[in-house]
Amino acid sequence: MEKWSCSSLSERQLIGGDFNCTINKKDQLGIPNISQTLTLLVNQFSLTDIWEYLHKNDVVFTFRRGTAASRIDRLYTSNNLKQHIKGSRVVPL
Repeated sequence: MEKWSCSSLSERQLIGGDFNCTINKKDQLGIPNISQTLTLLVNQFSLTDIWEYLHKNDVVFTFRRGTAASRIDRLYTSNNLKQHIKGSRVVPL
């Protein structure tokens, strides 16, 4: 597998977006779309999925099409910032 290195990367990171994939089976219904690359990035930089951190047992989806659904919109933070996160929610559009 690929390994990333970035000497200028800050110790405080907040990364968010529409990733169009998941890294956990519980975040999807239908055809699996688990990204090994995103999993590697999250693990290598010790990132925490904010929703998962605050809502461990809650399942929500941010994308639906037919019978498929997934949580593809996520925010990740470095582990040293997660204790400062006070809340998160998914707002339907």
